[in-house]
Amino acid sequence: MNLSFNNIFRFCFISAIILIVTAGDILIAQSPSDIKEKIYDRGEELEDLKTIIEDLKKEIKQKESTEVSVVKQISMLNKQLDYTTRYLSRLDQEIEQRDAEVNESRKVIKASNAHLTKLKNRFSKRSVQMFKSGTYSDFELLLTSASVSQFFYRMKYLKIINDYDRKLSSSINRTITDLEVREIRLVQEINLRERNIKEKEKEKRNFVKNRRERKNLLRRVRQDKSSLRQIVKDKEEAAKQVESIIAALEDERKRLEELARRRNISIEDLVIDADFASFKGNLVWPTVGKVVSRFGKRKHPTLKTITENSGIDIRVKEGTEVVSVLTGRVTSITWIRGFGNTVIIDHGRGYYSVYTHLSEIFVTPTETVATGQRIASVGETGSLEGSELHFEIWHNREKQNPLHWLKKNL
Repeated sequence: MNLSFNNIFRFCFISAIILIVTAGDILIAQSPSDIKEKIYDRGEELEDLKTIIEDLKKEIKQKESTEVSVVKQISMLNKQLDYTTRYLSRLDQEIEQRDAEVNESRKVIKASNAHLTKLKNRFSKRSVQMFKSGTYSDFELLLTSASVSQFFYRMKYLKIINDYDRKLSSSINRTITDLEVREIRLVQEINLRERNIKEKEKEKRNFVKNRRERKNLLRRVRQDKSSLRQIVKDKEEAAKQVESIIAALEDERKRLEELARRRNISIEDLVIDADFASFKGNLVWPTVGKVVSRFGKRKHPTLKTITENSGIDIRVKEGTEVVSVLTGRVTSITWIRGFGNTVIIDHGRGYYSVYTHLSEIFVTPTETVATGQRIASVGETGSLEGSELHFEIWHNREKQNPLHWLKKNL
């Protein structure tokens, strides 16, 4: 049965529109600039860490030709090892993300190829339909026009359909080419990152060797009162630095509260509030281990001087998981001499928790964390007694005894 020109045209035109819309979904959903932006964002942090590590290498090399204290040597080794550990951790995350992007690109390439095949099949079916209807070509459609106006009408819309066909095929082919190029680039990036990790792992093996030397240095420190005094001084300076950071965070919190008051908006829209005070005596422990040093003043066993502990020290195996004691927002990730890698979490209403002597860190600044969420692993930098977590709780600018806030039983 022959079909009218209007039916043929309607079939062709609707088919073309459907193809345009479905192809558009693929083209729009995969913007090369989106992936490029993510790559640059992550790469920036890696470059920053790499720069720090290279600067530390230069500093250590310079110090080799001069006489420096045992404490200083330990401090430089600690810092370099901490930053390298963080760098390796970020590289692992980078590789995982790159793998996901490559797999996603492959899926999109496969979907685009399937879509192109589907497009060609539809064109083929349309041609068959035209053939069955007795309409053999666009040229014949024009020749069979009943009038001049119908001739130009048919010519206009046949041109639209043909233009759509060419543009769709061209666009999809360009998309496939772009995706293939992107996949090659991502694979190259993965290979580069893997090479970097192998190099850093080799360097870390050298650090293990240096850590053995560090242990020998620590043995000397324990027997040398002048070195012990320097270690104690570093701890005191570290405590002051944490206090300074907390003070700055408090100033910022008050500024935001004043801003909320002036603009008549809810403070909850600007800061986090975990209702920390209601959890007194019920906070989860930041790690599982033995408390070896409690909050407050105590006499140093060797120096016989009075020192003050701003928190508690929990002895654990190196690499043991550290978790957030309550919901909060990561406000500071830094390295402090005497404490090593340090994370500070804001829980709202002037309450903060502090975690130091960390090895790997698994959170980022401004990240919101949940109660019990893993934030880091325990290291041994800044400690004379091996791997341990130093943990503090602050309210406003006042140090709190963590044992009054943590659950009585682990």
